[in-house]
Amino acid sequence: MPLRQKRRDTSARMSAVRVGLTAPLQEGCTCTPLFPLGKLSSVSEQEGALFGYEQCVPATAALNARLRALLQDLLLTTPIMSTLLVHIAQLEPPSLLSSERAVSFQRQYEHVPAGLHEQIFATMRRVIRLSDRLCLEDEAGGAFVFPEVDRCGMETILERVYRGICLLQAETVVPPLTRETTILLGWGSFSAPGSSLELLLFHASRSARRLTLRPALFNQLEDTPAILPSGIMHALSREADSLSRMTSGVPFLDLPREVPLRLKQLLPYEVAVALRCAPVGRDQNRLTVAMADPHDATAVQRLSEVTGMRIFPVACEIEDLDMLLANKW
Repeated sequence: MPLRQKRRDTSARMSAVRVGLTAPLQEGCTCTPLFPLGKLSSVSEQEGALFGYEQCVPATAALNARLRALLQDLLLTTPIMSTLLVHIAQLEPPSLLSSERAVSFQRQYEHVPAGLHEQIFATMRRVIRLSDRLCLEDEAGGAFVFPEVDRCGMETILERVYRGICLLQAETVVPPLTRETTILLGWGSFSAPGSSLELLLFHASRSARRLTLRPALFNQLEDTPAILPSGIMHALSREADSLSRMTSGVPFLDLPREVPLRLKQLLPYEVAVALRCAPVGRDQNRLTVAMADPHDATAVQRLSEVTGMRIFPVACEIEDLDMLLANKW
């Protein structure tokens, strides 16, 4: 980018901050996977192909180094351990797009403010016993290390943490969110599923859970400088209205590609199709169900009767739900 254009973009971004149109600038996210994928010969091409931003849980270089050092020390005395990797990032608001990038509408990820970072980690720490974990944190997320916890134990901890984070809402964090925020979780175990430190880190870098908090920030587009094409502004406003109707009062969840077998056994397929829903998680006697209409109390009651469990309804993209239901179980 020419120096003159770069200065104009920087000046526009700082002007937006001064007049209160947006939050102060955050550090751009340049996090990468925990290791160079090509250097791990035991990883298949199919597994390697999964690595994109949507499937990868990246980390800062500092966290990478600290986590490796901690795991290396523990390996000398602990034959079994697991780690949970957390990455938190926000999309920059449309008002900060440069004039060049506005044409293609490519927003970048940035690190979250310290206050939001602490609220998210406080939520996770509340569902993990202090004696069960060691915690490393930095500006982009962090990692929990669990000595003497095997794969089965780690799966339970992951679901517990995920359910806790699902209770967060864009409107209830302090201050309320004004940017789309994505939380990625990945986990790995030693010696299962990995037989080496590198393989453990490989599995931890694969996204096991992904949660996006979407605030209704586009309701304020009238106050945004007109640097986006009018067609994009109209599309964003229409999408914001849809998201507001869909997520009001309940968490929003990005759905997996398929329903796990252990969850399929809890809810008959015919019932799921009739009520337009799909089971996506379980925590003891509570079943998390993605629903086309999570406010339908009658459907929630019916699900509770059929499964014999407490139902935790969440909103989702309707297209993703239809894709799940297209695969009969």
